[in-house]
Amino acid sequence: MLSASAVVDNSTAGAGGGGIANDTDAVLTLTDGTVTGNTANNGGGLGNLGTVTIVRTTLSGNSAQVEGGGLAGPGTNIVIDSIISGNQRGVDRPQDGDADGVATCDIGAFERTRPRPAR
Repeated sequence: MLSASAVVDNSTAGAGGGGIANDTDAVLTLTDGTVTGNTANNGGGLGNLGTVTIVRTTLSGNSAQVEGGGLAGPGTNIVIDSIISGNQRGVDRPQDGDADGVATCDIGAFERTRPRPAR
């Protein structure tokens, strides 16, 4: 658990989680915090491979080169009374992020990856 904390101005050269990297099968709760100014390839603010619960927390001003300026990863994300806004990923806008044939500018606040096909 991370409570009443600020995660500010961090970066990683690795795959994800410039501010926070929540690994596979890990469980993380963020409460009453701020995650801002962080950078990574994926999940500039938070890279999630496990389960994260975000409560009364702001993720803003983060950036990623590939996906999810604020939050990215195939993990489970539970967001309660929080703000995920003003994050950016490093691609041209607008994009057709949901593959519905319509390109929409969404400022990169949350980039949902497509689920992997069933085997």
